[in-house]
Amino acid sequence: MSSYEGNDGWSKQYYIGIKNFKYEEFLENINFEHIFYTLFVDGSFYNNIKTNQIKYDDNIILYKIMNSDCSLNITNVNNTVTHLQPIIINSNKSKNKCIAIWIRNTNKWTFRNTKIETYQSVFNYCINNNITCYVFMDLLPIELPNSEYIINSTDRFKNRPNWDNFLNILSKCDFYIGSNSGSSEFVLFNAKINILLDSLCEVAINNEIQNKNKEEGYYFDVINFTDQFATLMNNYYK
Repeated sequence: MSSYEGNDGWSKQYYIGIKNFKYEEFLENINFEHIFYTLFVDGSFYNNIKTNQIKYDDNIILYKIMNSDCSLNITNVNNTVTHLQPIIINSNKSKNKCIAIWIRNTNKWTFRNTKIETYQSVFNYCINNNITCYVFMDLLPIELPNSEYIINSTDRFKNRPNWDNFLNILSKCDFYIGSNSGSSEFVLFNAKINILLDSLCEVAINNEIQNKNKEEGYYFDVINFTDQFATLMNNYYK
């Protein structure tokens, strides 16, 4: 499947990732005796050439040894294979007066998009209180306020997020702000940082990670940004 520069959230390039069928055919023709198959992750689903799509309590063929396919039962797709430990740990508890917001905005499951009042509340507070706000935008960008404190940090390669750069910026921020999106799950699994959401992520294992992070002194809350955000931030930065 080729690269895709459009903004259709239902495009298969976003659903199952970018596949190079010539490359897969090349590997198949060589017929390696030992090989790990190409694996794609999409939310609660795994995809690869051998098994197509699998989900909870299912088997996936990850590799072959001595020409025998080996399968693994996925009892919890969120920690069995990919999420063994955080990629980064934001253990710097100093207050840097920097926050990051991921604005989900796409035609796929629009009810999960970041609420307009969420990012408007964030922008207004940051501008009025000299807080640097790094903004990461989705497939459908929004117009940002013209302010030195609102920084468009969207970075995409072949129209897919540059996760390394995202985590690097996140590591110097006090808060991550998001919605019910894959990026919020990514942050929850891969960083220790204060997290504020305008809607709750649905993956069950989130509860375990949320509780552990709270025990270590990090915020994790779903809030009404119009009514609660300014007060929470004032208390944090006082």
